Amino acid sequence: MATPAHFIPALKAEWKAAAYTPPQDDEELALEEELGRTLIEEGTFPTEHEFYQMMQDWCLRASLTNFETSEVWARALKEHHELVYTAVAKLFYVSLTDAYKTEARQIGQELDVEGGMPLMQLVYYGISHATKMVADELPGSDSDKMRAISSIYYMVSVAFSGVGEWQH
Repeated sequence: MATPAHFIPALKAEWKAAAYTPPQDDEELALEEELGRTLIEEGTFPTEHEFYQMMQDWCLRASLTNFETSEVWARALKEHHELVYTAVAKLFYVSLTDAYKTEARQIGQELDVEGGMPLMQLVYYGISHATKMVADELPGSDSDKMRAISSIYYMVSVAFSGVGEWQH
């Protein structure tokens, strides 16, 4: 795997320096975003190897319910593993910043060009699972962790909406 070792620390540093405006008129959303930002701030993003193993396992489990679709995802993971990891890490570390929608949409467009809907779906599931891996290592209630996770990967669906075949 070829992602440079400084990649994740650089993304985290950029995230810390990025502008962020919390929601002003929705206390529930503000709490979810606060939980998400705490998860990003305090968590450790999985290594490329850990992520790849987790996604291979996920493709295998998915094959138990829908073999044809899981084969497409497994092939996309094998062919684009570095792009998938990079996209998931970038989405994670641009989450809950003012520039999120623009940057996440650009990532979605790149994924659509490279592999269409299967690659976009793979990254969507990847951000969900990577975020869960980060949350599992932090203290706190399962309820708060799930709210933090959903605040991050829900934004991916919204940002990808209208890119290629993706509909939110």
